[in-house]
Parts: sequence; C-alpha cells; structure tokens
Amino acid sequence: WYNVSMNATDPNKYYDPSATLTKEKAFILTKQPSLSSASAVSEEGTTTGGWGEDWIFGVTLTDDDINLEDYVNVSLWIDFGDGNGFTYVNSTLCTTTPCDVQFVEHIFRPEHMGTRQYNFTAVDRYGYYDDLTGTFTVERDDTEIYFVEGPSVIYREGNNIGLMKVLAYDT
Repeated sequence: WYNVSMNATDPNKYYDPSATLTKEKAFILTKQPSLSSASAVSEEGTTTGGWGEDWIFGVTLTDDDINLEDYVNVSLWIDFGDGNGFTYVNSTLCTTTPCDVQFVEHIFRPEHMGTRQYNFTAVDRYGYYDDLTGTFTVERDDTEIYFVEGPSVIYREGNNIGLMKVLAYDT
C-alpha cells in the first residue's frame, strides 16, 4: 500500500501554504496471480481412470504481491459433459506463495464417461485473475470378480440349478 500526501503553496507568496493532508493506504500496485502445473490424476496415476475412483486435481499458485492482508481464491470447475458447461466443484483460499492446491474428488458417475475438461481459476481480492484448463478421461470403473464356491458342473439341459458364490470388488 502507498500513502499520498498533498499540500498547496503559492510561488508568488500571496497565500499562506496549506496544511499537509495525508491519505493512508491510498492505493496499491498489484499483479495478477499466476497458475501453473495443473493436473488431474486418477487412482491409476494417470489422466485416465474409472468413474468410481478418487481423483486428485492439483495446481500451483504464485502471486508476487501477496501479503498478510491478501488472499487468492483458487476454484476448481469441471465440465461433466451434460451440456451445462463448467460446474463449480471446490475452492480454497491461499494466503502464501507459492501455494500448492489439491482437491481430492470422488464425484463421477457412469454418465460422466468420456474426455472431460477441468478448469482452475484464481482470483485475488482486487479482482485480478488467471485460469488454466486441462483434460482428463473418465472410463468404466475397474472391477475384479473372485469365485468363492459352487458346483463343479451345471448341465445346460433340463432344470439344473446350482448356487454359486462370488466376490465382486470395485477396484
């Protein structure tokens, strides 16, 4: 923040000089925040993963003029492919720089499958902003099926009935 002080004097000395008036915190010079290293990583460790997985969306914020009174809101937006454009998902306030932001989300459903976009937006308290957009792919969830017990043979002809037990895991 900068203070501004003003007074008036008459070079011809017809008038007495005025008192000096000071306006504290009159203005501030700021820069826009900067986002870098945006990522979307599934439990598989890549930008491709199942709809039932936890996903980590991360980004790094830098703001050269952040101070004790300052903050930057970093928000995550996702286009779920439903025709509504980007939808707000989560946000946090950063008060230091650099600020590494991570959101762990478990929000996808089968109808979200396909290549999708995410967007990080950073807005400081003065309205300056930056944003980054990336893509990721949601696919069918991975499952594993394990045989537990059951008959060794069930004939297809006739009314043969057999009870089988399996374990299904959402991996």
